[in-house]
Amino acid sequence: MTSSMVAAATRLAAAAATTTRKRFFARTLTPGRMADRFDQHAVRHRMKLLRDDGGVTLYENREGVRCPACGEAFSRLLLTERRAHSFDLDGTGRVCVTHEDDRLVVCRHDA
Repeated sequence: MTSSMVAAATRLAAAAATTTRKRFFARTLTPGRMADRFDQHAVRHRMKLLRDDGGVTLYENREGVRCPACGEAFSRLLLTERRAHSFDLDGTGRVCVTHEDDRLVVCRHDA
């Protein structure tokens, strides 16, 4: 995935983020309480940590944790605080991107 594709995905995610996040967090959290970011610590017991170098964290979804963008279970979760990030995707199904104030949440859905 080129940096221009990531930028386009980020813009698309930002445009839909408000509505999508409200729906996702309304379904997964206590009614009436809205979260403004994906809380990986709340679900990390359901995921396997594959890598954490301080600025980038990669998890494998083990128990159907839902994507903050589309609400479906994802296979891998990448959290990055980097301003720019390139992705090497080989034949994956779909990638969802959620832009938060200080990071990108990238979920990979296998085909």
